Amino acid sequence: MPLNHLLAAVDDSEAGRHAFEVARDLAATIGARLSTMTVVGTLGSVPDYLVPFDPFVGHGIPGIEIARKAEMAGVDLVILGRAEEESCRPRVGSTADALVRRSRVPCFFVPLGQDEFSKAAVAVDGTERGMTVLKRLPDLGDLGIETVDVRMVEPVESGRRVPGPPSAKNMRIFKALHAVAGNGPRPSLIVMNGDPVPALLSSLDEARKTVLVLGARRGGPGGADRSSGVGRGLLFDAPCAVITIPI
Repeated sequence: MPLNHLLAAVDDSEAGRHAFEVARDLAATIGARLSTMTVVGTLGSVPDYLVPFDPFVGHGIPGIEIARKAEMAGVDLVILGRAEEESCRPRVGSTADALVRRSRVPCFFVPLGQDEFSKAAVAVDGTERGMTVLKRLPDLGDLGIETVDVRMVEPVESGRRVPGPPSAKNMRIFKALHAVAGNGPRPSLIVMNGDPVPALLSSLDEARKTVLVLGARRGGPGGADRSSGVGRGLLFDAPCAVITIPI
């Protein structure tokens, strides 16, 4: 994920404007090209703040149009906003869900109010497919990330009062981290026990400085409950920015 070309896919909401500002500042900092786009309905219009940047205007379902534009333009990262729900927690909705199911490009979901990204928490499951996420770690430094923790949750076997010995997946991740090269921060491994989604979410301290990085499997039906998978649960309920890596 060398970040040479960014796409800010935004709307006229406050969260959309904030995501655009993050994308604009990031592009200027790392010397990347910045493209912009918005998707409008029949009666919609291009946000005023976006007009000077000559945005691409899509018509249709936002998640589909954004994924199509990102692939056609050859961008390295799509940046979108995350609104806040009534509980004052950031949330993602149907657009994010549709996008991560289709996108071949990593997506960066930025909550309203978060403009610092100094810590990364990388969720992995130890599978061969999931290990794809680790290959992206050397490029996290472009986002200003200073510390990276790779986090894995192992289940506690029924009837066992204490966690068991490290699993083969755990050891595979540990070895893979030593093979990670590049200019980014050197990652550390944190192994937790329990139910993956609650365990990972509860470990996200300093949420307004943290980016949760996770693998996103493409395809599958949309509209399922957020509890239908670990990645989906994390994407919907993380209290911080999220980067999804297609796997």
